[in-house]
Amino acid sequence: MFIRNCLTERKELVILRKKDTIGHAIEELQKYQLKSLPVTDDEDKFIGILSKEGLFELIEQGVIKNLEELKKQSIEEAISFISPLKLSNRFEETLPIIVRYPFVPIVDDKGTLLGIVKRQEITNALESSFGVGVSGVRLLLGTAEIEGRLNKIVNLSHDMHVNIITAVTFDAGEKFNRRILLKIEHTEQQEKFIQRLEKNGFTILTIHEE
Repeated sequence: MFIRNCLTERKELVILRKKDTIGHAIEELQKYQLKSLPVTDDEDKFIGILSKEGLFELIEQGVIKNLEELKKQSIEEAISFISPLKLSNRFEETLPIIVRYPFVPIVDDKGTLLGIVKRQEITNALESSFGVGVSGVRLLLGTAEIEGRLNKIVNLSHDMHVNIITAVTFDAGEKFNRRILLKIEHTEQQEKFIQRLEKNGFTILTIHEE
């Protein structure tokens, strides 16, 4: 659902073809002030991503001797070949791609490019998940991997009228099976709430007020 809702459709994009020259690619990158562009074949099948970094690598490796020679070459040797995602993929599957590239390409079952999900959309979703910019108290909790731990936090917060802004869980390594990043609204019940958490087996790792 995230991918579908955040998709910038193909008709809104600047797209390169696999047979385009580097000169044409440079013109498109400069014209639209972009650092990367998706590349397709003549049937709109996604091929990869052409970036300024990819062009610079050709020069650094000595593949291209000068700018004029560079402009005449096909973009093929500068394309980064990556595996795209589909509309049905989960949000977290965008992360390994977005840490390396400025957008995530999205294709249909035939490999046809449908559009992209931009890095800013993913950043916004992560910031929302962590409650970035929202005033509150951030608690990092350590706990054993026991069924119903999140439910226990919810019940405690409900009983004490403490409003939870966000709750995100992580694997925690050896000392704890699970870490929980919990953000609550400022409340006079804060200290009592923390005490109740500790009595119910949660270890308070850090507390940060925002």
